[in-house]
Amino acid sequence: MKMKNRFLIFALIAAGCMFLLSYGCKKKEKATLPVVTTAPITNITLTSATCGGNVTSDGGEDTVRRGVCWSEVNTTPNTNDRMTFDGRGTGEYTSNITGVAQGITYYVRAYAYNSAGFSYGEVVSFTPTGVPVVVTSSTFSNVNGTSAVGNGSVTNEGSSAVIDEGLCWSTSQLPTISDNHTTSFTATINGLSPNTTYYVRAYATNSTGTGYGNQVTLVTGYTIGTATAGGLVFYNDGNGHGLVCASTDQSLGTVWGCSGTYIGVPSFSTGAANTNTIVAECTTTGIAARLCYDLVLGSHSDWYLPAYSELNLMCTNLAMEGLGGFNTGNYWSSTEYGGTLAFACDFGTNSINSAAKTNLFYVRAIRPF
Repeated sequence: MKMKNRFLIFALIAAGCMFLLSYGCKKKEKATLPVVTTAPITNITLTSATCGGNVTSDGGEDTVRRGVCWSEVNTTPNTNDRMTFDGRGTGEYTSNITGVAQGITYYVRAYAYNSAGFSYGEVVSFTPTGVPVVVTSSTFSNVNGTSAVGNGSVTNEGSSAVIDEGLCWSTSQLPTISDNHTTSFTATINGLSPNTTYYVRAYATNSTGTGYGNQVTLVTGYTIGTATAGGLVFYNDGNGHGLVCASTDQSLGTVWGCSGTYIGVPSFSTGAANTNTIVAECTTTGIAARLCYDLVLGSHSDWYLPAYSELNLMCTNLAMEGLGGFNTGNYWSSTEYGGTLAFACDFGTNSINSAAKTNLFYVRAIRPF
Protein backbone atom coordinates (compact mmCIF):
# COMPACT_ATOMS: atom_id res chain seq x y z
CA MET A 1 0.00 0.00 0.00
CA LYS A 2 2.82 2.36 0.84
CA MET A 3 4.46 1.64 -2.51
CA LYS A 4 1.21 2.45 -4.31
CA ASN A 5 0.88 5.80 -2.48
CA ARG A 6 4.48 6.64 -3.25
CA PHE A 7 3.97 5.85 -6.92
CA LEU A 8 0.84 8.02 -7.00
CA ILE A 9 2.68 10.95 -5.47
CA PHE A 10 5.49 10.65 -8.02
CA ALA A 11 2.95 10.50 -10.83
CA LEU A 12 1.17 13.64 -9.60
CA ILE A 13 4.47 15.52 -9.29
CA ALA A 14 5.51 14.47 -12.80
CA ALA A 15 2.16 15.52 -14.22
CA GLY A 16 2.42 18.90 -12.49
CA CYS A 17 5.85 19.52 -13.89
CA MET A 18 4.68 18.64 -17.38
CA PHE A 19 1.83 21.13 -16.99
CA LEU A 20 4.18 23.84 -15.78
CA LEU A 21 6.61 23.17 -18.61
CA SER A 22 3.79 23.25 -21.16
CA TYR A 23 1.87 26.26 -19.87
CA GLY A 24 3.67 28.12 -17.16
CA CYS A 25 7.38 27.75 -17.79
CA LYS A 26 7.70 29.11 -21.32
CA LYS A 27 10.62 31.51 -21.86
CA LYS A 28 9.47 35.08 -22.36
CA GLU A 29 9.94 36.40 -25.96
CA LYS A 30 12.51 39.18 -26.55
CA ALA A 31 11.01 42.69 -27.00
CA THR A 32 11.21 44.50 -30.37
CA LEU A 33 11.42 48.21 -31.04
CA PRO A 34 8.20 50.20 -30.63
CA VAL A 35 6.42 51.53 -33.72
CA VAL A 36 5.81 55.28 -33.82
CA THR A 37 4.56 57.76 -36.44
CA THR A 38 5.14 61.52 -36.58
CA ALA A 39 2.22 63.94 -36.44
CA PRO A 40 1.92 66.93 -38.81
CA ILE A 41 3.41 70.27 -37.74
CA THR A 42 0.77 72.79 -36.60
CA ASN A 43 0.51 76.12 -34.75
CA ILE A 44 3.71 77.51 -36.27
CA THR A 45 4.76 80.86 -34.78
CA LEU A 46 7.98 82.87 -34.86
CA THR A 47 9.46 80.87 -31.96
CA SER A 48 7.46 77.66 -31.58
CA ALA A 49 5.38 74.94 -33.22
CA THR A 50 3.27 71.92 -32.26
CA CYS A 51 4.00 68.36 -33.34
CA GLY A 52 3.74 64.95 -31.66
CA GLY A 53 3.32 61.32 -32.58
CA ASN A 54 1.42 58.06 -32.17
CA VAL A 55 2.95 54.90 -30.66
CA THR A 56 1.00 52.17 -32.44
CA SER A 57 2.94 49.23 -30.96
CA ASP A 58 5.07 48.90 -27.83
CA GLY A 59 7.09 46.00 -29.25
CA GLY A 60 6.15 43.70 -26.36
CA GLU A 61 7.64 45.91 -23.65
CA ASP A 62 6.39 49.08 -22.04
CA THR A 63 7.23 52.28 -23.92
CA VAL A 64 8.88 54.23 -21.14
CA ARG A 65 9.72 57.37 -23.10
CA ARG A 66 8.27 59.15 -26.11
CA GLY A 67 8.39 62.61 -27.70
CA VAL A 68 9.86 64.41 -30.70
CA CYS A 69 13.40 65.46 -31.61
CA TRP A 70 14.44 68.23 -33.99
CA SER A 71 17.42 69.93 -35.62
CA GLU A 72 18.14 72.63 -38.17
CA VAL A 73 21.35 70.84 -39.24
CA ASN A 74 20.63 67.12 -39.01
CA THR A 75 17.99 66.17 -41.60
CA THR A 76 17.32 62.92 -39.71
CA PRO A 77 17.27 64.16 -36.11
CA ASN A 78 17.65 61.86 -33.14
CA THR A 79 17.60 62.11 -29.37
CA ASN A 80 21.12 63.52 -29.38
CA ASP A 81 19.55 66.66 -30.86
CA ARG A 82 16.93 68.79 -29.12
CA MET A 83 14.00 66.75 -27.87
CA THR A 84 10.86 66.66 -25.74
CA PHE A 85 9.66 64.04 -23.23
CA ASP A 86 5.92 63.50 -23.54
CA GLY A 87 5.06 60.66 -21.21
CA ARG A 88 5.00 56.90 -21.79
CA GLY A 89 2.84 54.16 -23.25
CA THR A 90 1.09 53.67 -26.55
CA GLY A 91 -1.31 56.01 -28.34
CA GLU A 92 -1.24 59.58 -29.58
CA TYR A 93 0.61 62.41 -27.85
CA THR A 94 1.34 66.10 -28.43
CA SER A 95 4.74 67.79 -28.30
CA ASN A 96 5.57 71.49 -28.03
CA ILE A 97 8.65 72.60 -29.99
CA THR A 98 10.20 75.82 -28.65
CA GLY A 99 13.31 77.93 -29.07
CA VAL A 100 13.23 78.06 -32.88
CA ALA A 101 14.03 81.08 -35.05
CA GLN A 102 12.30 82.73 -37.98
CA GLY A 103 13.36 81.78 -41.49
CA ILE A 104 15.30 78.63 -40.51
CA THR A 105 14.09 75.20 -41.64
CA TYR A 106 13.83 72.60 -38.86
CA TYR A 107 13.61 68.82 -39.29
CA VAL A 108 11.44 66.91 -36.82
CA ARG A 109 10.50 63.29 -36.09
CA ALA A 110 8.75 61.44 -33.31
CA TYR A 111 10.62 58.89 -31.18
CA ALA A 112 9.69 56.09 -28.77
CA TYR A 113 11.86 54.01 -26.41
CA ASN A 114 11.52 50.60 -24.75
CA SER A 115 14.06 48.05 -23.50
CA ALA A 116 14.95 47.17 -27.10
CA GLY A 117 15.99 50.75 -27.88
CA PHE A 118 14.84 53.87 -29.73
CA SER A 119 12.66 53.92 -32.83
CA TYR A 120 11.70 56.93 -34.94
CA GLY A 121 8.83 58.12 -37.11
CA GLU A 122 9.08 59.78 -40.48
CA VAL A 123 10.80 63.19 -40.82
CA VAL A 124 8.69 66.33 -41.25
CA SER A 125 9.95 69.92 -41.53
CA PHE A 126 8.79 73.47 -40.95
CA THR A 127 10.06 77.04 -41.15
CA PRO A 128 8.83 79.61 -38.60
CA THR A 129 7.16 82.21 -40.80
CA GLY A 130 5.28 84.71 -38.71
CA VAL A 131 6.80 87.54 -40.75
CA PRO A 132 7.48 87.19 -44.50
CA VAL A 133 10.57 85.34 -45.74
CA VAL A 134 12.43 87.49 -48.28
CA VAL A 135 15.37 87.08 -50.69
CA THR A 136 17.53 89.97 -51.94
CA SER A 137 18.91 89.71 -55.48
CA SER A 138 22.71 89.94 -55.61
CA THR A 139 22.73 91.69 -59.00
CA PHE A 140 21.95 95.32 -59.88
CA SER A 141 21.20 97.04 -63.17
CA ASN A 142 21.36 100.64 -64.42
CA VAL A 143 24.08 101.44 -61.88
CA ASN A 144 25.07 105.01 -62.71
CA GLY A 145 26.83 106.43 -59.66
CA THR A 146 23.78 108.11 -58.12
CA SER A 147 21.11 105.44 -58.60
CA ALA A 148 20.65 101.73 -59.33
CA VAL A 149 17.93 99.16 -59.80
CA GLY A 150 17.90 96.18 -57.44
CA ASN A 151 15.34 93.49 -56.79
CA GLY A 152 13.93 91.16 -54.18
CA SER A 153 11.27 88.51 -53.82
CA VAL A 154 8.97 87.06 -51.16
CA THR A 155 9.35 83.30 -50.83
CA ASN A 156 6.81 82.94 -48.00
CA GLU A 157 4.21 85.52 -46.96
CA GLY A 158 4.23 84.26 -43.36
CA SER A 159 1.20 84.35 -41.14
CA SER A 160 -0.73 86.92 -43.21
CA ALA A 161 -0.72 88.73 -46.55
CA VAL A 162 2.15 91.07 -47.42
CA ILE A 163 1.09 94.72 -47.17
CA ASP A 164 4.39 96.43 -48.02
CA GLU A 165 7.63 95.45 -49.72
CA GLY A 166 10.76 97.01 -51.16
CA LEU A 167 14.47 97.57 -50.69
CA CYS A 168 16.26 99.38 -47.85
CA TRP A 169 19.84 100.58 -47.93
CA SER A 170 22.53 102.34 -45.93
CA THR A 171 26.28 102.83 -45.80
CA SER A 172 26.05 100.88 -42.52
CA GLN A 173 25.42 97.15 -42.49
CA LEU A 174 22.02 95.51 -41.93
CA PRO A 175 19.81 98.38 -43.08
CA THR A 176 16.15 98.48 -42.04
CA ILE A 177 13.06 100.43 -43.10
CA SER A 178 14.20 103.09 -40.63
CA ASP A 179 16.89 103.84 -43.24
CA ASN A 180 16.29 104.87 -46.85
CA HIS A 181 13.90 102.47 -48.57
CA THR A 182 11.67 101.99 -51.57
CA THR A 183 8.07 100.78 -51.43
CA SER A 184 8.38 98.37 -54.35
CA PHE A 185 10.84 95.71 -55.43
CA THR A 186 10.95 97.29 -58.90
CA ALA A 187 11.61 100.88 -57.77
CA THR A 188 14.93 102.60 -58.45
CA ILE A 189 17.30 103.23 -55.53
CA ASN A 190 17.96 106.97 -55.73
CA GLY A 191 20.01 109.57 -53.88
CA LEU A 192 23.25 107.61 -53.87
CA SER A 193 26.79 109.00 -53.85
CA PRO A 194 29.24 108.00 -56.60
CA ASN A 195 31.94 105.43 -55.83
CA THR A 196 30.38 104.56 -52.49
CA THR A 197 29.64 101.17 -50.93
CA TYR A 198 26.05 100.62 -49.81
CA TYR A 199 24.44 97.67 -48.06
CA VAL A 200 21.05 96.62 -49.38
CA ARG A 201 18.32 94.30 -48.10
CA ALA A 202 14.91 93.44 -49.47
CA TYR A 203 12.06 93.62 -46.96
CA ALA A 204 8.40 92.69 -46.72
CA THR A 205 5.84 93.51 -44.06
CA ASN A 206 2.65 91.75 -42.97
CA SER A 207 0.39 92.18 -39.93
CA THR A 208 2.94 90.35 -37.75
CA GLY A 209 5.94 92.47 -38.65
CA THR A 210 8.75 93.00 -41.15
CA GLY A 211 11.04 90.33 -42.51
CA TYR A 212 14.40 91.11 -44.15
CA GLY A 213 16.31 89.29 -46.84
CA ASN A 214 20.00 88.58 -47.11
CA GLN A 215 22.33 91.58 -47.20
CA VAL A 216 24.06 92.37 -50.51
CA THR A 217 26.66 95.00 -51.37
CA LEU A 218 26.31 97.71 -54.02
CA VAL A 219 29.27 99.82 -55.21
CA THR A 220 27.71 102.76 -57.04
CA GLY A 221 30.64 103.38 -59.38
CA TYR A 222 31.05 106.44 -61.58
CA THR A 223 28.43 108.81 -62.91
CA ILE A 224 27.73 107.80 -66.50
CA GLY A 225 29.88 109.86 -68.87
CA THR A 226 32.67 110.44 -66.34
CA ALA A 227 36.13 110.51 -67.92
CA THR A 228 38.33 107.87 -66.28
CA ALA A 229 40.45 104.82 -67.07
CA GLY A 230 41.22 106.19 -70.54
CA GLY A 231 37.65 106.75 -71.67
CA LEU A 232 34.06 107.61 -70.79
CA VAL A 233 32.14 105.43 -68.33
CA PHE A 234 29.02 103.88 -69.84
CA TYR A 235 28.51 100.88 -67.54
CA ASN A 236 29.01 100.05 -63.84
CA ASP A 237 28.56 96.44 -62.70
CA GLY A 238 27.71 97.29 -59.07
CA ASN A 239 30.96 95.78 -57.80
CA GLY A 240 33.25 98.71 -58.52
CA HIS A 241 34.05 97.71 -62.09
CA GLY A 242 32.56 98.49 -65.48
CA LEU A 243 33.25 99.62 -69.04
CA VAL A 244 34.51 102.79 -70.69
CA CYS A 245 34.56 103.74 -74.37
CA ALA A 246 37.09 105.89 -76.21
CA SER A 247 36.06 109.55 -76.25
CA THR A 248 36.16 109.68 -80.06
CA ASP A 249 35.49 107.27 -82.93
CA GLN A 250 38.30 105.07 -84.19
CA SER A 251 36.84 105.18 -87.71
CA LEU A 252 34.18 107.17 -89.51
CA GLY A 253 33.67 104.30 -91.94
CA THR A 254 35.36 100.90 -92.25
CA VAL A 255 34.40 97.32 -93.07
CA TRP A 256 33.81 94.54 -90.55
CA GLY A 257 36.15 92.41 -92.67
CA CYS A 258 36.62 88.98 -94.25
CA SER A 259 33.24 88.87 -95.97
CA GLY A 260 32.41 85.32 -97.09
CA THR A 261 34.29 83.74 -94.16
CA TYR A 262 32.49 82.72 -90.98
CA ILE A 263 34.89 83.60 -88.17
CA GLY A 264 32.73 82.04 -85.44
CA VAL A 265 32.12 84.94 -83.02
CA PRO A 266 28.36 84.91 -82.34
CA SER A 267 28.63 86.07 -78.72
CA PHE A 268 26.46 89.03 -77.78
CA SER A 269 28.33 89.77 -74.56
CA THR A 270 32.07 89.00 -74.74
CA GLY A 271 33.56 91.56 -77.07
CA ALA A 272 37.13 91.04 -75.89
CA ALA A 273 37.05 87.34 -76.78
CA ASN A 274 35.30 88.11 -80.06
CA THR A 275 37.95 90.67 -81.00
CA ASN A 276 40.85 88.34 -80.22
CA THR A 277 39.32 85.66 -82.43
CA ILE A 278 38.59 88.06 -85.30
CA VAL A 279 42.13 89.48 -85.49
CA ALA A 280 43.60 85.96 -85.28
CA GLU A 281 41.42 84.63 -88.10
CA CYS A 282 41.07 87.72 -90.30
CA THR A 283 44.45 89.34 -91.01
CA THR A 284 43.09 92.17 -93.18
CA THR A 285 44.40 95.54 -92.04
CA GLY A 286 42.06 98.42 -91.17
CA ILE A 287 39.03 96.28 -90.24
CA ALA A 288 36.87 97.34 -87.29
CA ALA A 289 38.19 94.79 -84.78
CA ARG A 290 41.83 95.42 -85.77
CA LEU A 291 41.50 99.18 -85.22
CA CYS A 292 40.33 98.56 -81.66
CA TYR A 293 42.81 95.77 -80.95
CA ASP A 294 45.78 97.94 -82.01
CA LEU A 295 44.59 101.05 -80.16
CA VAL A 296 46.76 102.53 -77.39
CA LEU A 297 44.94 105.31 -75.61
CA GLY A 298 45.57 106.90 -72.23
CA SER A 299 48.40 104.37 -71.62
CA HIS A 300 45.86 101.54 -72.04
CA SER A 301 46.27 98.91 -74.75
CA ASP A 302 43.44 96.47 -73.91
CA TRP A 303 40.79 98.05 -76.12
CA TYR A 304 38.41 95.90 -78.15
CA LEU A 305 35.41 96.06 -80.49
CA PRO A 306 32.29 95.73 -78.33
CA ALA A 307 29.96 92.77 -78.61
CA TYR A 308 26.41 93.75 -79.48
CA SER A 309 25.08 93.92 -75.88
CA GLU A 310 28.04 96.13 -74.90
CA LEU A 311 27.47 98.32 -77.96
CA ASN A 312 23.81 98.63 -77.03
CA LEU A 313 24.72 99.76 -73.49
CA MET A 314 27.01 102.40 -74.93
CA CYS A 315 24.26 103.64 -77.23
CA THR A 316 21.56 103.62 -74.51
CA ASN A 317 23.57 105.12 -71.66
CA LEU A 318 25.66 107.65 -73.61
CA ALA A 319 24.47 108.38 -77.16
CA MET A 320 20.75 108.44 -76.29
CA GLU A 321 21.58 110.86 -73.46
CA GLY A 322 23.54 113.17 -75.75
CA LEU A 323 26.87 112.12 -74.28
CA GLY A 324 30.06 110.82 -75.89
CA GLY A 325 30.10 112.76 -79.15
CA PHE A 326 28.67 109.90 -81.23
CA ASN A 327 27.55 110.18 -84.82
CA THR A 328 24.06 109.30 -85.98
CA GLY A 329 24.39 106.07 -87.91
CA ASN A 330 25.53 102.45 -87.59
CA TYR A 331 28.40 101.35 -85.38
CA TRP A 332 29.97 97.92 -85.78
CA SER A 333 29.80 95.27 -83.06
CA SER A 334 32.10 92.24 -82.88
CA THR A 335 29.09 89.91 -82.93
CA GLU A 336 28.91 87.91 -86.17
CA TYR A 337 25.71 86.82 -87.90
CA GLY A 338 27.17 84.61 -90.61
CA GLY A 339 29.77 84.43 -93.34
CA THR A 340 28.70 87.72 -94.94
CA LEU A 341 26.80 89.46 -92.12
CA ALA A 342 27.56 90.95 -88.68
CA PHE A 343 25.54 92.93 -86.17
CA ALA A 344 25.58 96.71 -85.92
CA CYS A 345 23.58 99.24 -83.92
CA ASP A 346 22.00 102.36 -85.36
CA PHE A 347 22.94 105.10 -82.89
CA GLY A 348 20.19 107.31 -84.25
CA THR A 349 17.39 104.90 -83.36
CA ASN A 350 19.17 102.52 -80.94
CA SER A 351 18.12 99.53 -83.05
CA ILE A 352 19.89 96.30 -83.97
CA ASN A 353 20.83 95.52 -87.58
CA SER A 354 22.38 92.59 -89.33
CA ALA A 355 24.45 94.19 -92.06
CA ALA A 356 26.83 93.12 -94.78
CA LYS A 357 30.41 92.94 -93.56
CA THR A 358 31.43 95.14 -96.50
CA ASN A 359 29.47 98.16 -95.21
CA LEU A 360 31.46 101.18 -94.05
CA PHE A 361 30.29 101.82 -90.48
CA TYR A 362 31.56 103.78 -87.48
CA VAL A 363 33.84 102.16 -84.90
CA ARG A 364 34.19 102.99 -81.17
CA ALA A 365 36.54 100.94 -78.96
CA ILE A 366 35.84 99.98 -75.36
CA ARG A 367 37.79 98.54 -72.41
CA PRO A 368 37.05 97.32 -68.86
CA PHE A 369 38.03 99.13 -65.68
